[in-house]
Amino acid sequence: MVYFNVVSNRVQGSLPVLPQSIIDFEAGNNDFTGGISPLFCNLNYLRVLDLSNNLRGIFPQCLGNSSALEILRLHNNCFQGNIPQICANKNSLKMVDLSYNQLQGKLPSSMANCIKLEFLNLGNNHINDIFPSWLGSLPVLRALLLRSNRFHGEIGKPPTNHEFPNLCIIDLSY
Repeated sequence: MVYFNVVSNRVQGSLPVLPQSIIDFEAGNNDFTGGISPLFCNLNYLRVLDLSNNLRGIFPQCLGNSSALEILRLHNNCFQGNIPQICANKNSLKMVDLSYNQLQGKLPSSMANCIKLEFLNLGNNHINDIFPSWLGSLPVLRALLLRSNRFHGEIGKPPTNHEFPNLCIIDLSY
């Protein structure tokens, strides 16, 4: 199995154990219960992971470090804890949506390594940090949504010569 898509059905129970060959796993908007197994971190070919809606637990610290993962959609869940060191290694992430969870702490500085990132939505969490000017160095970031968190301090110039070169959308409301 390479592609698995059951988006917007009424699938119930725990998330299935996936084969190593899976590339695209889209199971958002169902009735899954529980959290994400650490086994998801061993899926070396996974490019798309959509588990939005209904999951809970601690955010797996290994997610977001897969070299193949391009799209990570985990919005509208009840994940708690800190955001893991996303992009700590070579990666392909283009989209990260962790909005509407209960994530807290600071943004991990490893996100500055997400050089392919185009869309970042961390809105409606409990993140408490200064405004991440350092994200201005991301060369292709087009949308930055940070609304309804606890960002504070000066919205200043990034520490590089790149000042959000391709940013089209920014939401800092609430």
